[in-house]
Amino acid sequence: MRRHILSSPALPALCAVLLGACASGGAATTPTTLEMPAPEVAARRGVPGFDTREYPGDSVMAVWRAASPYAWVGYYLESPCRPRSTWTGRRAALAEQGWGFAVLYVGEQQWRDTTTHAPTPGEPLRCTRANLTAEKGAADAQDAQRVAQTEGFPAGARIFLNVERVDSIGTGLTGYVQAWVRTLLEGGTYIPALYAHAQNAAALYALFAAGFEARSAGSPALWVARSGNFDIAAAPAESGFPEAVIWQGRFDVDETWGEARVRIDVNVADRASPSAPR
Repeated sequence: MRRHILSSPALPALCAVLLGACASGGAATTPTTLEMPAPEVAARRGVPGFDTREYPGDSVMAVWRAASPYAWVGYYLESPCRPRSTWTGRRAALAEQGWGFAVLYVGEQQWRDTTTHAPTPGEPLRCTRANLTAEKGAADAQDAQRVAQTEGFPAGARIFLNVERVDSIGTGLTGYVQAWVRTLLEGGTYIPALYAHAQNAAALYALFAAGFEARSAGSPALWVARSGNFDIAAAPAESGFPEAVIWQGRFDVDETWGEARVRIDVNVADRASPSAPR
């Protein structure tokens, strides 16, 4: 299986120091679960990126930036469902390595079984459908703005509200999303964007679009999760959602680049840093 990687003359030494071994000439080992070889760079219609829940570490990220086909990474802000994000404080180091970003805020969810996070005794419960109110949506939008500023993301950057798959969208989730979009737009610092599963993407996107239209703010960006017919060479709009700027099409796959193995979701975007100001 042939692989095309970003070359770096320093890669063999870097791998030897950080990981103890490297393939001859800095070539990456073959990913363990890819269904097809990475395409020629010239044939790509989108820009590959990945996201993973836990931060892999500075050394692994450096190796992957040099050896893998990925140019950007999902960056999880601290949020109701990521109260202790391991990505916190890593933006500057990743930017120095050359990574682009898709910034994620995992808000309250409408899961059938309530999932709760109380990091310290006495704190309110987080990541629970009981919190799906307009008031909480507005508060979480303000929180997203604060955290993104603390992390050093520039004004005008997109923040993707991560809404996980549900069977149907209830009134609580509707009010939460509407308030989150409205409040972040009113704050004027960051641009609200949507991460959603294909099953709910159209309905949730309509809620976002209505908020943008009310403020004459253009159109929202969509990051859609949809399996089937995914190709790392594809453009996001080939997902079947013309509004998509990111298509997430492979889930929980183990890949190894430069002897560093990480479990990831695989994406393609319309540019090398999907959250960067337009």
